[in-house]
Amino acid sequence: MPEIGRQNLNNDKDYQSLFKDYKSSLPTCKESLEQVHEIFKAKARIALTCFEHDSSHCHRHIIRDYFKKTYSIETLDL
Repeated sequence: MPEIGRQNLNNDKDYQSLFKDYKSSLPTCKESLEQVHEIFKAKARIALTCFEHDSSHCHRHIIRDYFKKTYSIETLDL
């Protein structure tokens, strides 16, 4: 199945499919993820911001969950 893309999201199923694509692409982003982790280590906190009205539609939870699992970083959704 091709990636849905953010412009074609019509329901929760579409969002779940998009999040699945994001999660599967994480291994190709290791360098960028490590850069974010280095910033976190230097500053002791970071914020991943989003423009989504509904937080359940934000793809950044994939990154948050990755950091939580990989580095045991405590997270908080505001």
